[in-house]
Amino acid sequence: MDKKSSPMRVDKVDKRVLGPVLMGFFIMGFCDIVAPISGRIATEFPASQQAAVSFLPTMVFLWFLVLSTPLAALMNRIGRKAMSMIGYAFTSSGVHSNGFSLVRKVFDVEHTNIQSPCEALGGASIGETLLTPTKIYVKPMLALFDQVRVKGVSHITGGGFYENIPRAIPDGLGAKIQKSAIRILPIFDLIAKTGHIPERDMFNTFNMGVGMSVVVAKEDAETALSVLQANGEDAYLIGEIVASQDKVILE
Repeated sequence: MDKKSSPMRVDKVDKRVLGPVLMGFFIMGFCDIVAPISGRIATEFPASQQAAVSFLPTMVFLWFLVLSTPLAALMNRIGRKAMSMIGYAFTSSGVHSNGFSLVRKVFDVEHTNIQSPCEALGGASIGETLLTPTKIYVKPMLALFDQVRVKGVSHITGGGFYENIPRAIPDGLGAKIQKSAIRILPIFDLIAKTGHIPERDMFNTFNMGVGMSVVVAKEDAETALSVLQANGEDAYLIGEIVASQDKVILE
C-alpha cells in the first residue's frame, strides 16, 4: 500500500487532534462510544496525510451535529401562517467543518507558513485559528427545547446562510436578518480579503460567526435568551420571520 493511500493509525494521531475529538464526545454525552474507536481511521484528503489529520476533529463533530439537527428542524417547523417570530444566533468558534477546500486554496496552505502570528487574528496564527474545534450546541439546545416551544432550527454548515436557514422556513416566509448585528469573526474577514471573495459567496459558504440559529415566538424571546445564557450560550438577536418569497434577506 503506497504512502498516500495508507490509512492513519489512531495511536499515531497527534494529541492536538485526538484531544479535541474526545472532548467533543464528552460535551455531547457520547463518552460510551469512544471506546470502540481504535485501530484505523481510513480517511483520504487531497493533500498529505499530515494535513489530513489536522482536520479530523471537525469531521467527527460534524458527523454528530448533522445527524441531530435535521430532526430538530423537522419537529419544530415554523407554521405556514406568518407569525410574530424572531431569530437568535449562536456564536460559532470559527470555520467549523465547512469550506476547507476554499480555505486551503485561499491561504495556499501547502506552500505557505500558516503558523506565524497574524495581526488580523489578534496574534494567533492562521493554522491555529483554522484548527479551533467546532462548537457543540447540544446541551443549550436540549435545555431550550425543554423550556420553550422552538419554531425552527438551522445548523449553519456548508452552504452558509443561504442554504441552511431556508430548510426550516416554509414557502411564503423568509428570515430577515440584520447584517450589522452579525458578529463576524476575524477569520472570515481575512478569508474574504485574501481570496477576494464576494460577500454573497462568503454567506453562501461559511457560517460567518453564526454556528446555529433558532426561531421562537416573540412572547418567548426573553425566556429563550435566559435559558441559553444560563447554559453558557452567548446568543443574540439576529432578525425576524417575515412574509417573503425570498428565504433569506440580508440587509
